[in-house]
Amino acid sequence: MSIREFDGDLANPYDLYDIVLFLDESFPDSVYSTSGGWGFWVGATLKDDGNWQWVSGVPVDVQVDFWGRGEPGEPLENNERCLFLHSWWRFRAGADSCDNKKYFICELKTAPST
Repeated sequence: MSIREFDGDLANPYDLYDIVLFLDESFPDSVYSTSGGWGFWVGATLKDDGNWQWVSGVPVDVQVDFWGRGEPGEPLENNERCLFLHSWWRFRAGADSCDNKKYFICELKTAPST
């Protein structure tokens, strides 16, 4: 079963702070132990021009404290084109190969109010 079957996609907020706040408040202890230290995919990829972009097409706002220690490294050279949040880094961002397995954070479209 895929999140797209529910008309959803990987999370793509305009500010990663929203996801970090959600994870910290919702799962203060369990997230750190259940993620196995491997992190959570979010919906951003690295484009050929070296800029990160959300699945919605909006550029990722890469701030000074955005990346985890040693990240992003050389993502284009290492084929690390997908963005994840690492629990061991207090949900700072990292770049990794899109083929690697991680947990993922999704968002669903809300139904229109009637």
